[in-house]
Amino acid sequence: MRSKWGWVGVLALLVAAGLVCLPAAAGAQAPPPNVNHLPPDCLPDTRLGGAGQIEFVVWCSVRPGKMRFEIEPAPGVHLDSVPSRVAARGEGARGAFRCRRTGKGARCAGYVGGPLTLRGKIGVAPADRCEPVRVKTHFFISGGRPLGCPGTKESQPGNGWGYYHSFRASLGIDYDLRGDRAAINRRIRRAIVNWRRGEPVARVTAGSMGLPLLPLELRRLEFREELLNQTVDALERWVPSHAAETYAGYTLDTSGPVVIRVGFTGDQAAQLAQFKRQVDLFAPGRVQGFLVPPQFSEKQLGEYEERILDALETPGSPLSELVNSVGDGRVPAKIEIGTEHVAKVKDLLLAMFGTLDPFAVRFEPPGELL
Repeated sequence: MRSKWGWVGVLALLVAAGLVCLPAAAGAQAPPPNVNHLPPDCLPDTRLGGAGQIEFVVWCSVRPGKMRFEIEPAPGVHLDSVPSRVAARGEGARGAFRCRRTGKGARCAGYVGGPLTLRGKIGVAPADRCEPVRVKTHFFISGGRPLGCPGTKESQPGNGWGYYHSFRASLGIDYDLRGDRAAINRRIRRAIVNWRRGEPVARVTAGSMGLPLLPLELRRLEFREELLNQTVDALERWVPSHAAETYAGYTLDTSGPVVIRVGFTGDQAAQLAQFKRQVDLFAPGRVQGFLVPPQFSEKQLGEYEERILDALETPGSPLSELVNSVGDGRVPAKIEIGTEHVAKVKDLLLAMFGTLDPFAVRFEPPGELL
């Protein structure tokens, strides 16, 4: 293995999709990313250059901001030369990066305005050209022998087609294609072609997410990330003093252009309007109510859940032998209960509470004990 990639705090991005992640309206330009001032995401690599040289490349994605990267040769390896300037190429180029020597190697810094590629060369003794070199950005580290040295091989554009399809489906990236697999495959192939020719967004996303994406797709993911972060932060500040009794949670709707759906019991429309009036939201048009107004608030569901958990912890309770999980969070404004005995559990809940309305009971096999 020539190198190892390390990514700190994604889908942050995503994700895990957490980051993750999505669509602005078809034909609309997504708002500028990086409203929360995350640094640019830039992916480094190294390869053999001419005699006594190692080439380095840094690909930067859509997020703008100041960026620096560090070059560190293996212990005992001396850098004979370091470039004073490294030219940036691409739509995000805002001038050359300036480099200087450090005690460990070299450090380069500049500004990223969007997708760009940086290429430069460092000089070493001919005998040291295949010694490991670390190039480190904020999120990634390339650490290994340069590509072209014995035993090294070019990385691949991600984790394979099955992963590509499942990842994109989970984030709703192709909502506008309505499941047209041939059209989705064409987008994926275009991103792979971009990766092979060194397009920076494809390179960065393949390294961080396990698949190459097109620039517009990543901008949509950045938009989704910012929308989610800003809206959830606003809800956490506003709900305790304005809707503690009626707030029913939120869910991310990626069936079309991404929408955060926020639920309230009672007059949902009036409470959502009040929330929007009183809070400065990142994209208020993308914050909407539940399609079906909820029957129960988070507080009410919490009280139901407490009673169920108490029953599960009571020796001899019928529920304790039948329930495999409580509260997976897949269904908004419901308490999810996983069991192999759906009908029996429903009967017990009905006898215990007099209603099944607060619950979503589904089949689930027992987990394996570790």
